[in-house]
Amino acid sequence: MVADAELKLTEERLARASVLQELTVAALDLFDPRRSMDDFLDRLAVRLGCVAALCVGEAEPSGAARLFGAAGLSRASRRMPLGPLDPADSFPSELPYPELAREGLVRWSFRITAPDAGQAASGLVLFFEGGPRLPVQFHGVVERLVEIVRTALLHRQLYARTLESERRLYEQKTLLESQREAAFDGILFVAVDASVSCNRRFRELFHLPDGPLPPPERLLSSMTEHAQEPAEVRARLERYAASGEAANVGEIRLHDGHILDVTCTPVRSGEGVYFGRSWGFRDATERRRAEWERLRLLEKEQAAREAAEDAQRRAAFLAEASRLLAASLDWAATLERVAHLALPGFADWCVVDVVEEDRSLHRVAVAHVDPARAEAAHQLRIRFPPNLSWPAGVPKVLRTGQSELIAEVTPEHLQAIARDEGHRALLEELGAHSLLIVPLTARGKQLGAITLAYGPSGRHYGDKDLALAEDLAIRAALAVDNARLYLRTQEAVRARDEFLSIASHELRTPITSLQLAAQGLLRLTKAGSLAKVPPEFLASSLETATRQSGRMAQLIDRLLDVSRIQAGRLDLQLEQVDLTTVAREILAQTAAEAARSGCAVTLKAEVPVVGRWDRARLEQVVANLLSNALKYGAGKPVEIEVTAEADLARLVVRDQGIGIPPERVGRIFERFERAVSARHYSGLGLGLYIVRRVLDALGGSIQVQSQPGSGSTFLVELPCNGPHAKADSERGVA
Repeated sequence: MVADAELKLTEERLARASVLQELTVAALDLFDPRRSMDDFLDRLAVRLGCVAALCVGEAEPSGAARLFGAAGLSRASRRMPLGPLDPADSFPSELPYPELAREGLVRWSFRITAPDAGQAASGLVLFFEGGPRLPVQFHGVVERLVEIVRTALLHRQLYARTLESERRLYEQKTLLESQREAAFDGILFVAVDASVSCNRRFRELFHLPDGPLPPPERLLSSMTEHAQEPAEVRARLERYAASGEAANVGEIRLHDGHILDVTCTPVRSGEGVYFGRSWGFRDATERRRAEWERLRLLEKEQAAREAAEDAQRRAAFLAEASRLLAASLDWAATLERVAHLALPGFADWCVVDVVEEDRSLHRVAVAHVDPARAEAAHQLRIRFPPNLSWPAGVPKVLRTGQSELIAEVTPEHLQAIARDEGHRALLEELGAHSLLIVPLTARGKQLGAITLAYGPSGRHYGDKDLALAEDLAIRAALAVDNARLYLRTQEAVRARDEFLSIASHELRTPITSLQLAAQGLLRLTKAGSLAKVPPEFLASSLETATRQSGRMAQLIDRLLDVSRIQAGRLDLQLEQVDLTTVAREILAQTAAEAARSGCAVTLKAEVPVVGRWDRARLEQVVANLLSNALKYGAGKPVEIEVTAEADLARLVVRDQGIGIPPERVGRIFERFERAVSARHYSGLGLGLYIVRRVLDALGGSIQVQSQPGSGSTFLVELPCNGPHAKADSERGVA
């Protein structure tokens, strides 16, 4: 029995030794960086009967947990992230692998490296199913293998670091050589062992061929041969070469004209080990260039200072001009002051022209720096007022919207601008040597132009002056536009107040008549006399009530139409409508009104004129125009004519009444505008405004011709194919 036990123990020892030998060889293979940790773990798992074998640890430099190798895991499991490492044993507290989720697995853990061992923490984990089928002594076998693995991993880490250091050293050496070769200075290095090296620029400066350099003594002789004073240069170089300090050797003049600025510097390591001496040879021409550049920069700085001072003057001019433009709503007087402000800093004479509401050009300001020539400037204003039809000068700028800069005014320029010889003589007397014309533009409209000229001063305009003039023009245009808008706003407020007064009166009149009729009937009813009232009286009262309520409804409808138009909600119900029929119906409906006005109305409509329109809105147009003709017709005949030409319908309403003053013709289609005073004729001033807006919606147009005392003629044109026909024809669609 004892012999059998000893034999069994011997067999176990031999088995452990065999396993240890085989696994030791596998572990020693890890010293080869090409060997995989997976191969070692596979052999370890097979020999020890493990379900799985894992090598885990910290990944450098992040420190996150990483799987270095594994046996018994699928590819998908290998890609799963690991949890944080437990500082106590350098293993993850939990392993996410489904292969290890079974119950009954026994885990052996071995620390390979600790975090404080100068390496990243790592460990080996073995899993056995139902407990290891190995004697406990194999635990020691694995621990000895772990020692070998630890040494192998350290070797692999040191090997990787060595390769990385060599790679970095090679990169640094390559970089230094590249920098030395790319340097503009000649560089010579004389090592402590008398070996020499140089860059390309050094060979160029001293005309040395490619290939190995001669020893220092011969190289020094070759260098000094190119110097203008060889002996002095040689003595100086030898003296500084013997010195152990960095020094500025000074300049060396060569026969080819180069001037070299020479420096020498000892080269030592961080520990103070002396390696040799480095010489630098810089072409002194660069220094000369630097001096020239410094002089150029000085001149540039002086020019910049002058430009800054000029910009400050320009900014001050614009600021003062802005102050003047903002100080008053009397834009004409303000522009006059701005014209004088431009003198003499920005112009010798200045002219400002403004486009009036009627598209005429009005000269509002003329200023000249020379009082003796100021009279010529005023004569220019009086004798030759601006004319928009002229092909050059201000009219051209207003038509194109583009500024015009004439740096040097030639006789040809004067000939193009002048209207006749007298005009040219005045321009020559003013002495325009350089000219600027800039448009006054606001909200896309040309409001006028500013003309600036240099004469007696002999100065000339440039691009900067053009930019300043355009900036001034923008501010002036905004001031003119704002002043005009303010005046229009004031006029609109006045028109609104007048409208409210008229509207209250217009609404009060039918209400009063309606109240009187209703009160009369109410009194008769209360007195019990209603049955005794003649039917004619009762019918007259009801007719009055009906007429006045209809008038109120018409006034309210007009106000509602204005509201809809302003809100953009003028809906159209398009259908086939006969304009001739509509005209006849409206004529019949207004027969009583025509009788009261004393105007005889005739309709000339020979054929039906059918189009795709909104019947109710078309009736509104015809009714408003006819009512307007009856109101202002002065009891004289009124003519209505309906015709058609191609796809265009025409409606003409002509009266022989009081007519429209010329200054009001362009405004009668605006809201609350009236042809005559409200004291003589009733109305809200909305009828023609509604007519124009309705016609706009239908794709039509309206024009008026009138003379005071001779009546008015309104011409309406409508596309028969509906509102979109006009837009299509303008695009060429047909």
